[in-house]
Amino acid sequence: TFASFASAQVAATSAPFSGLSANTTYYARARAFGRDASPTVYVFLGSTLTLASPPAMAATPFMSLSTGSLVAVVNPAGNPAGTRYIFQLSTSPVFATLTASRTTSAATAAFGGLLSNDAYYVQVAALNSSGALTAYSVPAATATLAAAPAATSAPVGLSSTTLAVQWSTAGFAPGSSYSASVSLSSSPFAPVASAVVVGSAAVVSGLSPNTTYFAQVAAQSASSDPNGAPVSLGAASTLAIPVSAASFQQVFVSTLSVAWTSASGNEGYRVDLSTSPTFSTLSVSVFAPASASSALVSGLFYDTTYYARVGALNWQGAADYFDVAGATTTGAPTLSTGTTSGGPIVLFLPLSPPLISLTVTIPAGAFPAGTTASAIEGFFGTPLTTLSGASSNESAITPVGPQAAFCVSGAATCLYSGGPQPSAPVLFSLAYNAGQLPSGYAESALQLMRYDPVAGQWTLVASQDDANAHLLTAYTTHFSLFAPFFMTAAATGNLSPVQIFPQPWELGAPGSPYYANVLTFSNLPAGAEVKLFTLAGELVWEGSASGSGVATWDGHNRFGRAAASGTYLCSISSGGTKRLRRVVLIR
Repeated sequence: TFASFASAQVAATSAPFSGLSANTTYYARARAFGRDASPTVYVFLGSTLTLASPPAMAATPFMSLSTGSLVAVVNPAGNPAGTRYIFQLSTSPVFATLTASRTTSAATAAFGGLLSNDAYYVQVAALNSSGALTAYSVPAATATLAAAPAATSAPVGLSSTTLAVQWSTAGFAPGSSYSASVSLSSSPFAPVASAVVVGSAAVVSGLSPNTTYFAQVAAQSASSDPNGAPVSLGAASTLAIPVSAASFQQVFVSTLSVAWTSASGNEGYRVDLSTSPTFSTLSVSVFAPASASSALVSGLFYDTTYYARVGALNWQGAADYFDVAGATTTGAPTLSTGTTSGGPIVLFLPLSPPLISLTVTIPAGAFPAGTTASAIEGFFGTPLTTLSGASSNESAITPVGPQAAFCVSGAATCLYSGGPQPSAPVLFSLAYNAGQLPSGYAESALQLMRYDPVAGQWTLVASQDDANAHLLTAYTTHFSLFAPFFMTAAATGNLSPVQIFPQPWELGAPGSPYYANVLTFSNLPAGAEVKLFTLAGELVWEGSASGSGVATWDGHNRFGRAAASGTYLCSISSGGTKRLRRVVLIR
């Protein structure tokens, strides 16, 4: 059937038709009229398709806007249902490049996988059923919503008034702005300072020293939409106020002191020493309380150049450093030597704090004539570098300082292991600075000890401390590495850990491994009474333990005569507790 929709009568071979529907198929026929107005039969002319009507973006061109997607809406502009539309999405207002394109017969097109907080433009054109394309509409613009940035690391205190914060910008449009802010509490979060930046990091300034702040960041919207939700970045403290001046003070072989101008409001100080002016590696670090204005640094290598810095600590232990100007060089170790020639010789060796000096008195005949003996400070030539962690199977020990050691040798070069040993007891007199000893220890607990490289242990050397003269004296017949230690006496009445050595005691055999110039009782309670009896019950000798829990017997009886070889009964008493032991003396 042919239902006439529109008609036109013309004296021509063509006729225009208007008012037709867009994107619709129309059929045409024509006939002629004679002069008498009589018509001819219709001739079928075929069919054609009107173009689609150029669409426009809807009055509300976008819906379902989110941080990574949007839905564009077209105004069909009279196009019939089923008309296809091409939606184009771009970040360029002139569509220099396309981000995405959608072809659909619906009035909407969804776009996903978009960057957060980015501006987007959408234009639309229509296709008729034969694929003829209309012109594109005027673009409509919008921006995706701002997402919450992702936290990457905790804030860091940069100075006493600034914090550095960081976050991830992944998924955000380039050039997005972010607002970083800090608060004194996490809930409620009340900003006290902020910074607006483009990028993934900000420095927030104007803060109080040594104070904890909570940080958060939010993306600022690229449109009129609300800014992104804030995300917590954690908490950190600003640094303490740094010291304003610091300098090297006394410099010795393995120790030096650094002094500084105290700063207020800190939790203490950290002093770092390095052989690098950039402090790329640290040689040693020491800590000092907030009340301190100087620190003694030990454990250094001799004849080595060091740089120093002093850091004021905040309550989290982070330091704001002040670099000490210039550098300093530790001294070379002093080597004291002397050669025997028939009489006694004396070696004098200055030492670093807390020690003052060592005097070694070698009696005549202790070495063959022409023997050169020597003494040197530190661990020179030994496998040790510190006294930290030193141990003894004879008692609990604590060094007076991590570097407070010296070597004495029967060789000119102060051989640690080698050289002849003295055939007679040699006197050591060790002067120390009582004010620089570790706190909490009594001078009466000081004992000199010798390092045993085979056992890897420190062994007692019979010692006597003069607390008035601040002098520790000892006799030894074995040269090696020596160091003073505090010995911990056993608790009153506790006689279980008592040790007696050497046993048997071969007083008459200097070459024997059981030889010593005294018999030592260790791990005694302070003031414990020690008595020796013959098997017949006769009192031979009596003594008492020092504050270090040590007592020694030189092998003489109470009348000053040499005790005979044999087995003796040893009675030890403390706090009402008594214990009997046997000891053997061989001359």
